[in-house]
Amino acid sequence: MPSPSARPCALLTAASIQTTLYFREGSCWNEFHAAIKPKDDRFIVTVAYYRGGNLRVGTKTRRPVSMGGAARVFDMLIAARLAKGYHPCFPV
Repeated sequence: MPSPSARPCALLTAASIQTTLYFREGSCWNEFHAAIKPKDDRFIVTVAYYRGGNLRVGTKTRRPVSMGGAARVFDMLIAARLAKGYHPCFPV
């Protein structure tokens, strides 16, 4: 598992790891957010993205999992978006 610093623009806080990716094709902009958040004594992976002008939110883990399990799901989500041409945000 890559360290949080190896993830594109991953923000690591005491409460969560989160990242935002962007995709532009012509005049169409897509934005994708993913985060690992604590729940009880374990973790969940949440996502938020815009489709058709509407913000969609959800979770990618059916129930809270270990940090390692959450990191695997998070990394797969990010890798899939990067393969589709999404780009990480870079601090200005």
